[in-house]
Amino acid sequence: MEVSAMVSLQGDTRNGKQKKGTEIVPNCDTNPTDTVSMSFALDNSLLAQHNPSFSIVIKLFCMGTLHFNIACLDRIHVKPIGSVHVPLKDLFDSANDMKLISFPVQLPYFRCFGSHQGELTFSYKFGDKFESSPSL
Repeated sequence: MEVSAMVSLQGDTRNGKQKKGTEIVPNCDTNPTDTVSMSFALDNSLLAQHNPSFSIVIKLFCMGTLHFNIACLDRIHVKPIGSVHVPLKDLFDSANDMKLISFPVQLPYFRCFGSHQGELTFSYKFGDKFESSPSL
């Protein structure tokens, strides 16, 4: 199994769509491990509002190659494994230094909606605050 993740922020209209992906973790069986750093700009006013829709979403995908006998064609096949939705306010309120945290992976809607199988563990920390300059 080859796995990758797409990490995005939801609920922040000021900073636009922030989305980052990981490299594919090859031959990882059912317990992939990756060490990748990502940075996102957060709007402090959204953290103060405790808006549950302001969240980080991590979607996991299984990558594979489908081999077609007709015309010897190879296609990349991407299958959703599951996702984790975490309100950023919850992370912000419990953060002092680097934290390691685990969340259940929610299965895609076509596989037992609402249930989970396995968990995703990641570390995070909030960086320094900075002021953005007004756009002209």
